[in-house]
Amino acid sequence: MGKLKNYYLYYIVTYIGIGAYFPFLNVYLEKNIGLSGLQIGQIGSFTLFVGMLASPLWGMICDKTKKYKTMLAIMTVMTTLAVYFLFNAYTYVYVLFLLSVQTFSRAALFPVMDSLTMAYCDQHGKDFAPIRGLGSAGYVAGSFAAGLAADWMGFDGAFLTVFMICFIASLGPLFMLDKPEMKSNTGVKSSMVKDFGELIKNKKYIFILCCTIPTICVMNSGCGFAGNHLVTTLGSNQSIISWFTMMCALPEVVFIAVFNKILDRFGYKKLFIVALLTQMLRFAVYAFIPSSLTFLAITTVHAISTAIGTVGVMNYIKKVVEPHIMTTAFTLYGSFVSLIQAIFNIVFGKMYMSINSYSIFIASLIITGIGLIFISRTKYLDIMENRYE
Repeated sequence: MGKLKNYYLYYIVTYIGIGAYFPFLNVYLEKNIGLSGLQIGQIGSFTLFVGMLASPLWGMICDKTKKYKTMLAIMTVMTTLAVYFLFNAYTYVYVLFLLSVQTFSRAALFPVMDSLTMAYCDQHGKDFAPIRGLGSAGYVAGSFAAGLAADWMGFDGAFLTVFMICFIASLGPLFMLDKPEMKSNTGVKSSMVKDFGELIKNKKYIFILCCTIPTICVMNSGCGFAGNHLVTTLGSNQSIISWFTMMCALPEVVFIAVFNKILDRFGYKKLFIVALLTQMLRFAVYAFIPSSLTFLAITTVHAISTAIGTVGVMNYIKKVVEPHIMTTAFTLYGSFVSLIQAIFNIVFGKMYMSINSYSIFIASLIITGIGLIFISRTKYLDIMENRYE
């Protein structure tokens, strides 16, 4: 395995930290800091906007300086410090500030690392998928460990400690990475305004962006309140959040590994319809069956919507967008998803505070149903070959 082991080690350590952090954050903000559902939604939305702006900024700095490992180290330290000060944050404004700093410093961490790793794998004839897959496994392990720690030590920031330890530990393999040669684009100069205009005129590209609204956008935003629902509404222990994360991520690791073969066999439209139908079933169970065990059982269908909403969408974009604007297309795709999720977070946060968590899942069910009607009637997904619009 040679120096590739440092890439494996970096991914599993950092994803353990991420898995220990995100599933528990909203519950911590509500239970320990005392924020309302509306405030949590506002924070989630604002930080998504911050990340949407910060990610390309970090990318430009990395490309300009070529100091990828140094920039990753700065992002890691800044993120860790912001999380450290969260221990003593008890006001809405201070929490908003810290999480904004944390998001600003973390937004480009994995995109830059993914770029670095994929370049290394390409130059050395290695496969990127197993490395990224190990990260997903680390995410599950981190969530499970943090849940057990919360039960044993109390929910007073145990998950924050796990996150900080993992991020600081990741600096070791980071500095030992065998850095690949990052080639600059010396081809024809590209205008951002021209590229953006070309994408806006591409009907299939705009269509696939719209397809993310009833799939990963509403799924991620609605399920962002899953921990609050399980712990606050259903009265479960905090450790159930770990089980929820595991039920999301473990099937995802397996399904994504074989997704491209399934996509080649059945096509985009059938898989989108299956994803939307299973997502409707999921939100119906969430909304109308007040059982933690049933909640966890139906969560396993998470892998289908995640695969079609990420890997499927990116594969589709490659087929309908010309190569010279591919990076711009992916960047705009990520920004669009962040924007829509930010809007959903505001709405769902207000619903959680004004009504209850069940209302979030009912709304998500309706949005998914509308998406099913929209996608089942279109011909834009009937595509099997490269065709540029």
